[in-house]
Amino acid sequence: MQDLVDILGQHRIRASKFIAKVENDTKNSDEIYNVELWRDEFKDAYYHQDVGKIIDLKNKFQRYMNHSPQAESLYFISVFAIALLQGKVDEIPNYIKNKVKNIVFSANDWDDYNLKVFSMTMMIYDHNDMDLLIDSILKKYRDVAHLSNHMQDLLSSITINYLANLCLQNRKEQAGKVYKFVDELPEIPRNFFAKTIVNYYRYYLEKDYEKADEIIKFLSENGMSHLVKNFIIPDK
Repeated sequence: MQDLVDILGQHRIRASKFIAKVENDTKNSDEIYNVELWRDEFKDAYYHQDVGKIIDLKNKFQRYMNHSPQAESLYFISVFAIALLQGKVDEIPNYIKNKVKNIVFSANDWDDYNLKVFSMTMMIYDHNDMDLLIDSILKKYRDVAHLSNHMQDLLSSITINYLANLCLQNRKEQAGKVYKFVDELPEIPRNFFAKTIVNYYRYYLEKDYEKADEIIKFLSENGMSHLVKNFIIPDK
């Protein structure tokens, strides 16, 4: 220890200042580690729609948000998630929505966490921003068949929600990229539902309402009526 003090003295560095700097760096490293842990906790709570857990996490994030940009981001995302799960998206202040948009647009890369945040907040983007973000995602994940099962499921959910919005906006010209992605998913049972939903919207955009209705009828008659309720079914 004395050797360290002597070396610091030779460089005119006070030992107390040096130790404080080391402690601060260690604290910051621990905080970064915690943020990664908090992300996992948030994803798990949102997956299980555990509003109480997300509220607890939001309060934790709030305590750190003035010291950590990552904690601040998690705070705004958790506020959005709570409103979404409580069916109160329309009550979210615009500044919260703008904060969440900035988080998505400032992401350096599309990873599991950023994709989940985007999937959760898709309803707040205008169609120009939505097109830009979807193009960016599909550009990165072009090798569809070699994606993990988890990533195929997540991207299928995102592209289907996007396609549903295209139907509401009657923007048929943008649908081809979604068809391409879902058509390239492996033809295995676990991808059946995604492919079926996309076919429903495809028929709808082509104004083949009879075939679209046949899909709804088939799913309803085969024990999936509860899933059909979640379809975005535009007026014909």
